[in-house]
Amino acid sequence: MRATSNALRAMLCLGLLVLGVLMVPGAWAQGKNERATPAYAEEQTMLQIEADSRVPDPGLLSTDSGRVHMDRHFLGQYGSKEGNVIVQRGGNTWRHLRNGPLATIAGFILLGVPLAIFVFYKTIGPAEPQPESGRKLQRFNRWERQVHWATAFAFVALGITGIIIMYGKNIFLPWMGHNVFSWVAILSKYLHNFVGPLFVICSILMFATFLKRNFYNRADWLWIKKGGGLITHEHVPAGFFNAGEKAWFWGGVALLGLIVSVSGLVLDFAVGQTRYVMQVANVLHVTGAALYMAFTMGHAFIGTVGTPGAYEGMRHGTVDENWAKAHHRLWYEQMKTGVPPGLDKDGNVIPGAGAPAQDGRGSGPGPRPQPGPAH
Repeated sequence: MRATSNALRAMLCLGLLVLGVLMVPGAWAQGKNERATPAYAEEQTMLQIEADSRVPDPGLLSTDSGRVHMDRHFLGQYGSKEGNVIVQRGGNTWRHLRNGPLATIAGFILLGVPLAIFVFYKTIGPAEPQPESGRKLQRFNRWERQVHWATAFAFVALGITGIIIMYGKNIFLPWMGHNVFSWVAILSKYLHNFVGPLFVICSILMFATFLKRNFYNRADWLWIKKGGGLITHEHVPAGFFNAGEKAWFWGGVALLGLIVSVSGLVLDFAVGQTRYVMQVANVLHVTGAALYMAFTMGHAFIGTVGTPGAYEGMRHGTVDENWAKAHHRLWYEQMKTGVPPGLDKDGNVIPGAGAPAQDGRGSGPGPRPQPGPAH
């Protein structure tokens, strides 16, 4: 426990250090500067003409506006591959958004979540560890664990390289120097591009592997109403996956995974894509990745130090009976005494059967699970 506390303190110190870098004035050197002059003489000319013009700007749907995909270019015409577009306004707009508010908000999210986890750990504390019974239950088979860890390792690699790509010039370049950082940036870029498609494949496999156990049922309502007992440390009856784990599956693995995967593939395989599509894909990718990383931190905390004994299930495939009884009582009763009232082997409601009512008590025959005390 002391080692865990020290690790959390180190994480907090690192986060505060990065936060200090982010707060330094001018940290976003490539951000928007209203007084900066345009980079190209042609762009200066176009801006001056627009400023002096008294002719109303054509509507967005007018061919006279020069807008393609809601993005007005300055010089050149869009062809099949945009090969003759010289100056594109959307590129500057995207650069200001990406290096300014988007990078700042994403940075505060990635720093705020570890801080919130640390505060939660120090104030509320983790779940109480369960005494060992010496009897084990099989929770995850080898395939499930391999898919999970392959996805996790790919995600960590993408997260680290993505942070270097996003913030490297501001955080790493000043103390690494241009020569060293250039190699770090190049390696990060290629690793990110090659691991990305692997992560997509792993995500699809993980979705297919765990889908059948992540459908909501009436038994999850009690867990939701009690907030999973995270604050009170009350053990709320749950099936193989509780409602919080199911929310992570649908909101994180499915929704955010889909956003970062599709946008990442557009950026990775850019053949035939317009610059506007690439810019939108980049914004979606950065936004989805920041949220995905934030939720992953919470998932990792709850699955390790936040719930003692949970990591053993994904590491070795088995959990102690006392842990299963405390945290997943419906699944425990299924494994020990048969199927819980109204639920099938995966913890889903059987139509027409005596399903657990919304107050957590079974309406049919058999044992009626109740919220247990925190042992």
